[in-house]
Amino acid sequence: MPNPVNKPCQSAQRRGAISVFAAFCLIIVIAFLAFSIDLGYLSVSESQLQNAADSAAISGAKALPDREAAIDASIEWAAKNFAAGENVSVSRGDVEIGVWNEETASFTVLGSNSEISPNAVRVTCRRDEESENSLKLFFAPVLGTSHANVRVSAVARKKTGSFGGIMGDALIYFGKQGNIPTRTDSYNSLIGSYEDQTPGSQGDVCTNGRLKLKNKNYIDGSAKWWNGYKNSHENPIGSSSIISGEVGGIDNKIPFSPVIVGDANSNNLNNSLPLSDNGWPVLNNDRDFYLGHMNTNSKKNYGYDLYRGNLNYRMLFAGYGMSRYLQTSVVFADLNQPDKSKSSSSDDDDDDDGKGKGKSKSKSKSKSKSKSKSKSKSKSKSKSKSKSGSSDDDDDGKGSSSDDDDDGGDPTPRPDAITLPPGTYYFREMKIDNDAVVNIIGPTYIYVEKKFDFRTGNFKNLTNRPINLQIYPMGQNEKCLLPQKGEMEAVIYSTKSKIETFKSEGFDFYGKMVGKNLKILGANLHVDESISLGDLKGVNEAGGVSGLFLVK
Repeated sequence: MPNPVNKPCQSAQRRGAISVFAAFCLIIVIAFLAFSIDLGYLSVSESQLQNAADSAAISGAKALPDREAAIDASIEWAAKNFAAGENVSVSRGDVEIGVWNEETASFTVLGSNSEISPNAVRVTCRRDEESENSLKLFFAPVLGTSHANVRVSAVARKKTGSFGGIMGDALIYFGKQGNIPTRTDSYNSLIGSYEDQTPGSQGDVCTNGRLKLKNKNYIDGSAKWWNGYKNSHENPIGSSSIISGEVGGIDNKIPFSPVIVGDANSNNLNNSLPLSDNGWPVLNNDRDFYLGHMNTNSKKNYGYDLYRGNLNYRMLFAGYGMSRYLQTSVVFADLNQPDKSKSSSSDDDDDDDGKGKGKSKSKSKSKSKSKSKSKSKSKSKSKSKSKSGSSDDDDDGKGSSSDDDDDGGDPTPRPDAITLPPGTYYFREMKIDNDAVVNIIGPTYIYVEKKFDFRTGNFKNLTNRPINLQIYPMGQNEKCLLPQKGEMEAVIYSTKSKIETFKSEGFDFYGKMVGKNLKILGANLHVDESISLGDLKGVNEAGGVSGLFLVK
């Protein structure tokens, strides 16, 4: 029989064994907690850092090829992200500028003095001992590890894409104007002016339809057209043209984005337009923009009289309303007739040769006679007396050469001009005429519903960056007529309008150009390599043409 005296002793021994086993199990439980909670914490933190690195790299790539702007953008956007409950901090040394090679899938860092244009940014986001900001763990210190190091990176590439310079949705037609051929090449406005660079070979031309090169043209870049075009079996390339890049068809159409208007129709600076330099308002009540009044009194220079005669009186009243709105003292004459008030006042001034009686008699006689006779007599008297009585006028001090100038206005017509405050504008039509100039001093976006005509006028982009002047013609099959001469720095984008030159005299265009149809004769087109379609305000990024891509 068992000895009952020994039972309490055995029970105490068992309790001691369980305590040891429980302590051992507790260590295992804590280890599992360290693995589950701390590793989960590390995983979430790493994911958050990766998101920060991705957004920072994309933002930096968008600012390329400007190195400093790319670094600043990367740091700014990284700081907008959180990881482990804190804002992500990226140092300038963690942002690397370089080149991404698609064939080898590798990133090469470029030195600050490298002449190679960068196309990619690598951003490293870290929480480690090197940055003195390693992650503090919760349960792992029990196992002897109190902190963990996490480091992630991302590479984003800015791709200008193939054939992203001069593009047409349906047709591109190049030819000569007289003996002047059409040429394309490229440059980078971030580096400097076109004249200060060696022209590049990214003057690419591509269309979703037909590409026709008539006569001898020079394309320093690739020339492409869509293989699905109905006459693709015919060679659309003129045999005499010289093309430095690839020549051939593309299997898939370029997915051009429609113009994104947003709230430009209602939220714009139309009401902030100043008077032109010659003292004219430039916008009527129908939101038609016209610049081109000369500083003379000639009927032919009254702007819309040449542009669209049936708008003369409409412009008269619209101009009067605009002058009242702007609180100016501009006086509008009848646009269909010469200014009679000025002719009668000039008669008075010219007759003023120091003989007050003769002057009053001539007035009373001219009033009693018919209009035609009064005009002829006043003209003959003013001419004869201005010659014979010029010395008397000088002696008496009652006449001067300025009075004679009032009869015909300034003898040397001065083209008009206006400086647009930077911002967004929305017009129904726009015309720049008679060598008038629209000055651009900052980022300016112009939307035009219908016709856009500046054959005999132009824009002067004082920023020297084409991206600071973005023009969006939106009229279906309407024409956007480019200047005949001079140069223009801008981006013109339209999937509905036709972009054409008219009797070009060697016109130079700097920037990017997209239209439904392009008909360019005798012009020089210089593609700005620093601009991608994704940079434009009125465009959703066109897939496969240009954009920003995470590559690693």
